[in-house]
Amino acid sequence: MENDEVEVSVSLNYRTDSSIGENTFDSRNYILSMVAQISGVADWGPNAPPDSEIVLGELHFYLIRVGNAVNDGARIFDVFDTFQETHDAGCAIYRPSFREFLPAVQRRYDSAYPSNDIMLLHYLTIEPFARGQRLGLAVLERAIRDWSSGCALVLMKPFPLQFEAAENKKERNKRLGLDGFSNSEGVAFRKLRSYYEQLGFERLSRSRYYALCPDEVHPTAKSLGLTNCVNVPRNVAEEARTLRLV
Repeated sequence: MENDEVEVSVSLNYRTDSSIGENTFDSRNYILSMVAQISGVADWGPNAPPDSEIVLGELHFYLIRVGNAVNDGARIFDVFDTFQETHDAGCAIYRPSFREFLPAVQRRYDSAYPSNDIMLLHYLTIEPFARGQRLGLAVLERAIRDWSSGCALVLMKPFPLQFEAAENKKERNKRLGLDGFSNSEGVAFRKLRSYYEQLGFERLSRSRYYALCPDEVHPTAKSLGLTNCVNVPRNVAEEARTLRLV
């Protein structure tokens, strides 16, 4: 490890909201919008006080509770139609009736049941100072392991952030350090898809979606050589430490 870097251990801090009690039908009750803050903590030694967390990035995903909707007599289409992202994902895997998967999905994932839950990965950002260490792969592998139990499929639509529309896009790209990324959409898409394919994701027919079946054997953190530690600039770690001591 270089002298100007500090090793930090990484953890995911999940948060979501869910209503309680008996409610009238609301399709949002069947979708958990999950946010995982990616945090790192430096170890300064046995006699040092506890350190502050260093924010390394965020992961956003949806858990679509198809099984609960079916048990409650809700239409699967209505559940997926809650958000544009979930609607588009549903159309990529279900027949128009939303009772069965599309033939291509059935053939490839014959052990996946259309009435089981769906995990839809939505958004992943890694702070510029923590990139280049396969942290994104480690985060996704852990989140999938934590939350995909009982899911038929884990879905994603890889999309390079530098091409995503946003207000003040120029300022956002500068803040996220995206200016140095490829300006070629073809190159950027191929690179991003190859990155996620390391986890076992495969393209769904000719769609823009990629899928992974949790019930199938797929690469693990150990087989990929992923760890729970990354290096961050020493000044970033010391700033977090200073905030903790104040």
